[in-house]
Amino acid sequence: MEMTPVIYENSVSSVDSSEDVYEDLKAEHMWSQTIRKHQEQKSSESEKTRNKYYRLAAVCLGLLCVLLLIIITVTSLNFTAERDQLLTSYNYLLTSYKNLTTGRDHLETSYISVIAEKDNLQKKLSCLEKAAQEGWRYFSSSLYYISTEQKTWGSSRQDCRERGADLVIINSKEEQVLGEGSAKQW
Repeated sequence: MEMTPVIYENSVSSVDSSEDVYEDLKAEHMWSQTIRKHQEQKSSESEKTRNKYYRLAAVCLGLLCVLLLIIITVTSLNFTAERDQLLTSYNYLLTSYKNLTTGRDHLETSYISVIAEKDNLQKKLSCLEKAAQEGWRYFSSSLYYISTEQKTWGSSRQDCRERGADLVIINSKEEQVLGEGSAKQW
């Protein structure tokens, strides 16, 4: 019998010990749950903080995009206005160029006409100088040859035709005066 109380004591102590182990396990389990909850809270807080930073970064990027869009729009409007102004200037210059080209062409045509007229006048002058050397006189847009030779009307007319002229019929006092200055006129 003596043994029984020891066994009982051991079994009580064993039960106490089992209870202590159970209590220890329970406490350990609670501790691990507490740690897990704390870690979950920490991770959820850090995730919330991380999410907060992501949201802040997304908002900043969105604002930058809006600002960039505004800058592009304003710049585009400025370039459009400048392009329109340059197009207006280009059209004005093109019109001026066309007008100047037309004026230049007109001047070239006039220049050619003036050169042709000058050449024609020089030819006439040359003919007049030659005629003056041969004894012809210029009066009122006509040339007169006053002959000092005495000839019949027919031979005088033949002489005139050989010179490319014809006998004159004096119709005015000025033509009459033209011939007066020569010694003999026929």
